[in-house]
Amino acid sequence: MLEVLMFTFFMEIGWIPDQGVVLPESMQYSEHVFYVDMDARVQWWVLWIRGGMKTYSWHSGFGTAAPEFWPARTDFRFAYGLTYSVFTVGLRHLCSHSVDPYGRITDPVDGWYNEIFLRLEGKVGGTK
Repeated sequence: MLEVLMFTFFMEIGWIPDQGVVLPESMQYSEHVFYVDMDARVQWWVLWIRGGMKTYSWHSGFGTAAPEFWPARTDFRFAYGLTYSVFTVGLRHLCSHSVDPYGRITDPVDGWYNEIFLRLEGKVGGTK
C-alpha cells in the first residue's frame, strides 16, 4: 500500500504575562512581552522532517500614536526521524539567536545543542 504524503503546520501568537524586559537605553521596564511561534512537519511513510521557529518581542508605547515593536530573540527547531508503530527515533537540533533591531540587542542569548532520541508513544482509552 502506498502511503500518502502528509503536511501539518501551526502558527501561534501569545503573551508571556510573568516576564519583563528592561529597555537598555532608557532603563524603562516593559511587561509587554509577546511571541509568534510557527512549525511545519512533512511525513511520508515512516520518515518525517519538522522545522519551526519562535520569536520573542517586547512592545512599548501602547496607547500612543506610534507603538514600538522590538524583536529580541528567535529560537529555531529542526528535527527528522523515523516513526514505526509506537516507536520514534530521531535527531533534533535547537538553537537560539539574538535579534539585533537597529543595533540594540535586548536579549543576548546565542547557543545551540543537538538531541538524539528514542520515544515510546501510546494512547490509553478514548474513542474515535
